[in-house]
Amino acid sequence: MLIYIAATTQVLALDLDWKTKASMTTERSCLAAVALNGKIYAIGGSEGIKVLEEYNPITGTWTRKADMLVGGRWLGAAVLNGKIYTFRRTS
Repeated sequence: MLIYIAATTQVLALDLDWKTKASMTTERSCLAAVALNGKIYAIGGSEGIKVLEEYNPITGTWTRKADMLVGGRWLGAAVLNGKIYTFRRTS
Protein backbone atom coordinates (compact mmCIF):
# COMPACT_ATOMS: atom_id res chain seq x y z
CA MET A 1 0.00 0.00 0.00
CA LEU A 2 1.34 3.44 -0.97
CA ILE A 3 0.74 6.77 0.67
CA TYR A 4 0.97 9.95 -1.39
CA ILE A 5 2.09 13.21 0.17
CA ALA A 6 1.86 16.61 -1.51
CA ALA A 7 4.33 18.96 0.13
CA THR A 8 5.10 22.55 -0.74
CA THR A 9 8.10 21.69 -2.89
CA GLN A 10 7.48 18.17 -4.10
CA VAL A 11 5.14 15.23 -4.24
CA LEU A 12 6.49 12.01 -2.81
CA ALA A 13 5.21 8.47 -2.90
CA LEU A 14 5.96 6.49 0.22
CA ASP A 15 5.38 2.87 1.07
CA LEU A 16 4.17 1.88 4.53
CA ASP A 17 7.67 1.68 5.98
CA TRP A 18 7.98 5.37 4.77
CA LYS A 19 10.88 4.52 2.35
CA THR A 20 11.03 7.43 -0.18
CA LYS A 21 10.19 6.62 -3.77
CA ALA A 22 11.01 8.70 -6.85
CA SER A 23 10.73 12.49 -6.62
CA MET A 24 9.07 14.57 -9.30
CA THR A 25 11.25 15.60 -12.21
CA THR A 26 10.17 19.26 -11.95
CA GLU A 27 10.85 21.00 -8.65
CA ARG A 28 8.12 23.47 -7.72
CA SER A 29 5.98 24.82 -4.93
CA CYS A 30 2.32 25.79 -4.59
CA LEU A 31 1.15 22.88 -6.75
CA ALA A 32 -1.97 20.75 -6.70
CA ALA A 33 -2.00 16.95 -6.54
CA VAL A 34 -4.71 14.33 -7.03
CA ALA A 35 -4.92 10.55 -7.31
CA LEU A 36 -6.83 8.94 -10.19
CA ASN A 37 -6.91 5.34 -11.43
CA GLY A 38 -4.05 4.28 -9.18
CA LYS A 39 -1.74 7.11 -10.25
CA ILE A 40 -0.89 10.47 -8.76
CA TYR A 41 -0.85 13.70 -10.71
CA ALA A 42 1.26 16.75 -9.78
CA ILE A 43 -0.25 19.83 -11.38
CA GLY A 44 1.12 23.32 -11.99
CA GLY A 45 3.06 25.19 -9.36
CA SER A 46 5.13 28.21 -8.56
CA GLU A 47 5.52 31.12 -10.93
CA GLY A 48 2.93 29.89 -13.41
CA ILE A 49 4.43 26.46 -14.15
CA LYS A 50 2.29 24.59 -16.70
CA VAL A 51 3.83 21.16 -16.03
CA LEU A 52 1.66 18.10 -15.41
CA GLU A 53 3.40 14.94 -14.19
CA GLU A 54 2.00 11.46 -13.55
CA TYR A 55 3.45 9.04 -10.99
CA ASN A 56 2.97 5.32 -11.59
CA PRO A 57 3.45 3.38 -8.33
CA ILE A 58 3.86 0.08 -10.19
CA THR A 59 6.89 1.26 -12.15
CA GLY A 60 7.98 3.84 -9.57
CA THR A 61 8.45 6.50 -12.24
CA TRP A 62 7.21 9.98 -13.04
CA THR A 63 6.12 10.79 -16.61
CA ARG A 64 5.66 14.31 -17.92
CA LYS A 65 2.33 14.73 -19.67
CA ALA A 66 1.22 17.50 -22.04
CA ASP A 67 1.61 20.91 -20.46
CA MET A 68 -1.51 22.73 -19.36
CA LEU A 69 -2.65 25.68 -21.47
CA VAL A 70 -2.51 28.01 -18.49
CA GLY A 71 -0.13 27.53 -15.60
CA GLY A 72 -0.55 28.70 -12.10
CA ARG A 73 0.35 28.47 -8.49
CA TRP A 74 -1.96 28.04 -5.55
CA LEU A 75 -3.99 25.68 -7.69
CA GLY A 76 -6.71 23.45 -6.38
CA ALA A 77 -7.61 20.17 -8.04
CA ALA A 78 -10.33 17.58 -7.73
CA VAL A 79 -11.40 14.39 -9.47
CA LEU A 80 -15.01 14.10 -10.62
CA ASN A 81 -16.38 11.31 -12.81
CA GLY A 82 -12.90 10.14 -13.79
CA LYS A 83 -11.63 13.56 -14.86
CA ILE A 84 -9.24 15.98 -13.19
CA TYR A 85 -10.46 19.54 -12.73
CA THR A 86 -8.19 22.39 -11.63
CA PHE A 87 -9.05 25.80 -10.35
CA ARG A 88 -7.03 28.71 -9.06
CA ARG A 89 -7.52 31.68 -6.85
CA THR A 90 -8.23 34.80 -8.89
CA SER A 91 -7.31 37.40 -6.29
